[in-house]
Amino acid sequence: FLIASRCGWSPDGLIGDDGAIELKCPRPANHWSAWRDAQGKAGLAAVPSHHRAQLLHAFVVGAPVLTWIDWVSYCPVFPAPLKLLVIRVTRASCQKDISAYRFQLVTFLEELEAELEAMRTQCARAEKKAL
Repeated sequence: FLIASRCGWSPDGLIGDDGAIELKCPRPANHWSAWRDAQGKAGLAAVPSHHRAQLLHAFVVGAPVLTWIDWVSYCPVFPAPLKLLVIRVTRASCQKDISAYRFQLVTFLEELEAELEAMRTQCARAEKKAL
Protein backbone atom coordinates (compact mmCIF):
# COMPACT_ATOMS: atom_id res chain seq x y z
CA PHE A 1 0.00 0.00 0.00
CA LEU A 2 1.55 3.29 -1.09
CA ILE A 3 0.62 6.51 0.66
CA ALA A 4 1.01 9.96 -0.86
CA SER A 5 -0.36 13.01 0.85
CA ARG A 6 -3.69 12.08 2.48
CA CYS A 7 -4.57 9.05 0.37
CA GLY A 8 -3.04 5.81 -0.82
CA TRP A 9 -2.96 3.27 -3.58
CA SER A 10 -2.56 -0.48 -3.49
CA PRO A 11 -1.23 -1.66 -6.85
CA ASP A 12 -1.49 -5.27 -7.90
CA GLY A 13 2.15 -4.99 -8.90
CA LEU A 14 4.98 -2.59 -9.56
CA ILE A 15 7.17 -3.23 -12.60
CA GLY A 16 10.65 -1.79 -12.83
CA ASP A 17 11.13 1.78 -11.72
CA ASP A 18 8.20 3.37 -13.53
CA GLY A 19 5.46 0.84 -14.26
CA ALA A 20 2.54 -0.85 -12.57
CA ILE A 21 -0.04 -3.52 -13.28
CA GLU A 22 -3.70 -3.74 -12.33
CA LEU A 23 -5.14 -7.23 -12.72
CA LYS A 24 -8.74 -8.29 -13.14
CA CYS A 25 -10.13 -11.81 -13.37
CA PRO A 26 -13.77 -11.08 -14.22
CA ARG A 27 -16.70 -13.29 -15.04
CA PRO A 28 -16.77 -14.33 -18.70
CA ALA A 29 -19.49 -11.84 -19.67
CA ASN A 30 -17.54 -8.93 -18.19
CA HIS A 31 -14.26 -10.09 -19.75
CA TRP A 32 -15.96 -10.34 -23.15
CA SER A 33 -17.47 -6.86 -22.74
CA ALA A 34 -14.04 -5.43 -21.92
CA TRP A 35 -12.46 -7.23 -24.86
CA ARG A 36 -15.18 -6.20 -27.32
CA ASP A 37 -15.35 -2.58 -26.14
CA ALA A 38 -11.54 -2.16 -26.30
CA GLN A 39 -11.36 -2.97 -30.01
CA GLY A 40 -10.22 0.02 -32.03
CA LYS A 41 -9.35 2.02 -28.92
CA ALA A 42 -6.10 2.66 -27.11
CA GLY A 43 -4.92 3.81 -23.71
CA LEU A 44 -7.40 4.99 -21.11
CA ALA A 45 -10.27 5.01 -23.62
CA ALA A 46 -9.84 1.25 -24.07
CA VAL A 47 -10.19 0.53 -20.34
CA PRO A 48 -13.75 -0.11 -19.11
CA SER A 49 -15.12 3.17 -17.78
CA HIS A 50 -15.68 1.80 -14.26
CA HIS A 51 -11.92 1.08 -13.92
CA ARG A 52 -10.54 4.36 -15.29
CA ALA A 53 -10.59 6.27 -12.00
CA GLN A 54 -8.46 3.54 -10.43
CA LEU A 55 -5.76 4.13 -13.03
CA LEU A 56 -5.97 7.91 -12.78
CA HIS A 57 -5.69 7.63 -9.00
CA ALA A 58 -2.57 5.54 -9.47
CA PHE A 59 -0.98 8.23 -11.63
CA VAL A 60 -1.80 10.92 -9.05
CA VAL A 61 -0.66 8.95 -6.00
CA GLY A 62 2.20 7.11 -7.73
CA ALA A 63 3.57 10.36 -9.20
CA PRO A 64 6.09 11.33 -10.34
CA VAL A 65 7.80 8.00 -11.02
CA LEU A 66 4.86 6.10 -12.48
CA THR A 67 4.80 6.56 -16.26
CA TRP A 68 2.68 3.59 -17.37
CA ILE A 69 0.17 1.03 -16.13
CA ASP A 70 -0.89 -2.19 -17.78
CA TRP A 71 -4.58 -2.88 -17.15
CA VAL A 72 -5.06 -6.62 -17.52
CA SER A 73 -8.18 -8.75 -17.76
CA TYR A 74 -7.80 -12.53 -17.67
CA CYS A 75 -10.53 -15.14 -18.07
CA PRO A 76 -9.39 -18.77 -18.27
CA VAL A 77 -12.58 -20.09 -19.93
CA PHE A 78 -11.83 -18.28 -23.21
CA PRO A 79 -9.64 -19.79 -25.93
CA ALA A 80 -5.96 -18.79 -25.82
CA PRO A 81 -6.07 -15.66 -28.00
CA LEU A 82 -8.96 -14.19 -26.00
CA LYS A 83 -7.99 -15.21 -22.44
CA LEU A 84 -5.78 -12.21 -21.88
CA LEU A 85 -6.47 -8.55 -22.57
CA VAL A 86 -3.63 -6.13 -21.83
CA ILE A 87 -4.14 -2.38 -22.24
CA ARG A 88 -1.15 -0.07 -21.73
CA VAL A 89 -2.05 3.34 -20.35
CA THR A 90 0.68 5.96 -20.24
CA ARG A 91 0.82 9.10 -18.17
CA ALA A 92 1.65 11.12 -21.28
CA SER A 93 -1.49 9.93 -23.08
CA CYS A 94 -3.95 11.03 -20.40
CA GLN A 95 -2.55 14.23 -18.85
CA LYS A 96 -5.89 16.09 -19.13
CA ASP A 97 -7.71 13.23 -17.39
CA ILE A 98 -5.06 13.09 -14.66
CA SER A 99 -5.35 16.84 -14.06
CA ALA A 100 -9.14 16.66 -13.86
CA TYR A 101 -8.97 13.69 -11.49
CA ARG A 102 -6.37 15.45 -9.30
CA PHE A 103 -8.70 18.46 -8.99
CA GLN A 104 -11.63 16.19 -8.02
CA LEU A 105 -9.49 14.32 -5.51
CA VAL A 106 -8.20 17.49 -3.86
CA THR A 107 -11.75 18.87 -3.69
CA PHE A 108 -13.00 15.63 -2.12
CA LEU A 109 -10.19 15.57 0.45
CA GLU A 110 -10.85 19.22 1.39
CA GLU A 111 -14.56 18.46 1.86
CA LEU A 112 -13.70 15.37 3.89
CA GLU A 113 -11.37 17.35 6.14
CA ALA A 114 -14.07 19.99 6.70
CA GLU A 115 -16.57 17.28 7.70
CA LEU A 116 -14.05 15.67 10.04
CA GLU A 117 -13.36 19.02 11.67
CA ALA A 118 -17.10 19.65 12.12
CA MET A 119 -17.44 16.21 13.68
CA ARG A 120 -14.49 16.84 16.04
CA THR A 121 -16.05 20.17 17.10
CA GLN A 122 -19.44 18.56 17.78
CA CYS A 123 -17.82 15.72 19.73
CA ALA A 124 -15.84 18.19 21.86
CA ARG A 125 -19.02 20.17 22.61
CA ALA A 126 -20.87 16.99 23.53
CA GLU A 127 -18.08 15.92 25.86
CA LYS A 128 -18.09 19.32 27.62
CA LYS A 129 -21.86 19.08 28.14
CA ALA A 130 -21.53 15.57 29.52
CA LEU A 131 -19.09 16.79 32.20
